[in-house]
Amino acid sequence: MSNETAESHRPALAFQPLRTPGERPPFRADIEGVRGIAVLLVVLYHAGVPGFSGGYVGVDVFFALSGYLITGILVAEVERTGRLDLARFYARRARRLLPAAAVLLLATTVFASVFYSPLEQQGIARTALATAAYVSNMHFAAGATDYLAADAETNPLLHTWSLAVEEQFYLGWPLLVLVGLVGVPWLRRGRLALSRRRLAWTMGAVAVTTFALTVVLMGTYRTHWAFFASPPRAWEFAVGGLGALLPRVRVLAVRGAESEIGTRVLGWVGLVAIVGASALYTARTSFPGWAALAPVVGTVLALRAGVGQPTTALSRSLEWRPLREAGRLSYSWY
Repeated sequence: MSNETAESHRPALAFQPLRTPGERPPFRADIEGVRGIAVLLVVLYHAGVPGFSGGYVGVDVFFALSGYLITGILVAEVERTGRLDLARFYARRARRLLPAAAVLLLATTVFASVFYSPLEQQGIARTALATAAYVSNMHFAAGATDYLAADAETNPLLHTWSLAVEEQFYLGWPLLVLVGLVGVPWLRRGRLALSRRRLAWTMGAVAVTTFALTVVLMGTYRTHWAFFASPPRAWEFAVGGLGALLPRVRVLAVRGAESEIGTRVLGWVGLVAIVGASALYTARTSFPGWAALAPVVGTVLALRAGVGQPTTALSRSLEWRPLREAGRLSYSWY
């Protein structure tokens, strides 16, 4: 089968492109740096390093970053090519995620069969099955697990809950982006005008609704559902998605040259919010909920500071080679 024939049989949704096919979003090295910060915070937290008692917020940085990145990728593809190739999108996620996950599960189950008691092995086996199906977050929520409790860390697959949330996000987010970008009528009419504004309103509605759900759950005895379940976490992805959709804001003009000094300052504020939360939060912090706003909004501010910007002190910091390498290896390391 020729490449052209194969392409014609690939499942895709077609719309009127808004940009020329040659345009592609530029590579953002600072995004790898933010990802590196996120994984380092989580690792340092679990290692018990002093000063990182709230390093678990690295997961929230990942969620906001995924919302920002995936929303931008999906919107750019539709605007650039006039189509959204869902099969290709899911295949790329599978190639990136499944090999490392398979190695993790195999190594963990072998280790558990040697060093854990038979009763503990049964629990790990159930968790491994849930992890393989990317529903370990629901497994932990159903078991009323307290992620921040010391005894919870004896489960070697505890951290997979966030990977499950990410996978569930990957499954549903493209459809949400399509409905928001194109509108419900595309289901019966085909080509329609694209609207970033409509998508932004959709993201905003998701963010407000699911954040309210999180706050309500945090006020009950079901706080574990607010922590592990995907719907109460959806607002973090939605806030990231909104960050990808916002236009550039020029706040200062000097001698006819447009500058974005305010955006750069906010970028540093965002970075301080992330690091500050990791240092000040503890296992006693009521989390997620209102406390999660600092790392999530901080992530978006840091990412927005790099949009269309020349080299700045912030971008140089985030593009530091060791930090970028940590970000590049973040999934496998995590």
